[in-house]
Amino acid sequence: MTNKAIDLFWHNDSKAHSPFTEYEIRKNVETGKYLIKYWNYNEVTPTTEKAVESPQTATGFISLEGAKNWAQNHFEEKLQNWFKAPTERELLTNSIQSLVDACHSRAAANGWWTDLSTGEPLTRNKGEMMMLIVSEIAEAMEGHRKGLKDDHLPAYGMEDVESADALIRIFDYAGGHNLKLANAFVDKLDYNDNRVDHKIENRKKDGGKKY
Repeated sequence: MTNKAIDLFWHNDSKAHSPFTEYEIRKNVETGKYLIKYWNYNEVTPTTEKAVESPQTATGFISLEGAKNWAQNHFEEKLQNWFKAPTERELLTNSIQSLVDACHSRAAANGWWTDLSTGEPLTRNKGEMMMLIVSEIAEAMEGHRKGLKDDHLPAYGMEDVESADALIRIFDYAGGHNLKLANAFVDKLDYNDNRVDHKIENRKKDGGKKY
């Protein structure tokens, strides 16, 4: 094989293991050609050696060396994908989803999604939850209007804390009602960048959006 930065180590010329994938080369006795069966592991936690996909097969290799080269290239592609910097979209999507998961899991753990009289899961009223979000925005406005410090977290202004409360409620709402908030958030950012009525020249016109 050609020299690589990181070579797969082959056991008995037939099996190789990486943190991402396990490879096994077999020879078809009828055709004389080689095939590779390979299992992908969980790439989020590659040290967890548990196959998360069904075995896959690459076929038609004339030589053992050709099969090994294919496995080496496959491994290097996995390695590059593992270390490449995430895109802005991936960063934003993952960040929003993390906030959704954090806020909803805490709310659920504290019983806000449980019927306290029966212990059964509670179907929250969407309208009620939306108005509670609005109430946090109204309190943030009041804090801004009067220049108030927050009662519970006096190191912050009331505007800061009530805005945080609004976000916590939004993320909890999204998690509890299975909204596709993370993807919608990124798609809406992209859409707004290209909206005609958001262009500065159109906002300056009569009837344009001034705020």
